[in-house]
Amino acid sequence: MKRRRLLLSPMGLRVLVVDAIQINQKMMARRLAGGELKELKWKVEFANTGEEAMQRLEGAGGGFDVIVMDENMQSADGVLTDTTKLIRSSEEGGEERTIIVGLSGNCTDEDKEAMLRSGQDLFWEKPAPKSERMLRDVARLWAERGKKRKRGPTV
Repeated sequence: MKRRRLLLSPMGLRVLVVDAIQINQKMMARRLAGGELKELKWKVEFANTGEEAMQRLEGAGGGFDVIVMDENMQSADGVLTDTTKLIRSSEEGGEERTIIVGLSGNCTDEDKEAMLRSGQDLFWEKPAPKSERMLRDVARLWAERGKKRKRGPTV
């Protein structure tokens, strides 16, 4: 990845990865906060279920900037698109909108459309995309929303 792309990237984002499988969590952490992206100092945290994700969001003290959710994991109230809807309803009236990314290894086009209708912003297929694409997608959405660089300046 070229240094120029890092220069235009948000620093210090808080990322919540929601996946019940620890190896998937570790892979996402390596892709989001390791290698060339390490300079960005994104802090990656984890939740194992949709319910745990909601608890983490309620106690996050300022929330997360990005949430990546495995779509094939069931939650007590249904699939994680329900969790997305809960997150979006809790953001109503607020200035900041969390970037939510659906992640799955076997989704149909209809599933992807349902994810986007639920309020998710992106869809990544498993295994997770390379760090460069993740950075490009997140940085584009960050810029489109005019997010204040509240977590720190760009590199």
